[in-house]
Amino acid sequence: MAIIHFINSKSKQTVKGMAYVLRYTTQDSKTKLSDKVKLVTGVNCNADSAYTEFCNTKKLFDKQDGRQYYHFVQSFDVDENISPQLAHEIALRFASETEKFNGFEIVVSTHCDRDHIHSHFVMNSVNAESGKKFHINESEVEELMAQSDSKTA
Repeated sequence: MAIIHFINSKSKQTVKGMAYVLRYTTQDSKTKLSDKVKLVTGVNCNADSAYTEFCNTKKLFDKQDGRQYYHFVQSFDVDENISPQLAHEIALRFASETEKFNGFEIVVSTHCDRDHIHSHFVMNSVNAESGKKFHINESEVEELMAQSDSKTA
């Protein structure tokens, strides 16, 4: 069973910080299984141009201030013996089938460079369809955890 946790930046979020997180989470050294297989996929965006797409969405809806992105991780225990490909598939189902994320641009990157397989989600703070900013409260975080569990069962 996977665990979901949100990563809160200690400093004020900037577009430069968003670019850094996107670069870090999509590094070949962390996400590449072979010359032909890289576990990085965009949901409602193209992973290779996600930074530009995130910025364009913000500009389109005039929402360029405040929080720029959300970063969360879905981690599997070392003892779960899950393949990187299956972890990535589960992460993609979670990102694309979770109602709370509908319309948001998300880059899903599965890291296979450690003993424990885990997937990073970098999500634009502005919805590409509605222009509304993403908000989440404690009970919704618990609900997301339960939904993540249902994708891994």
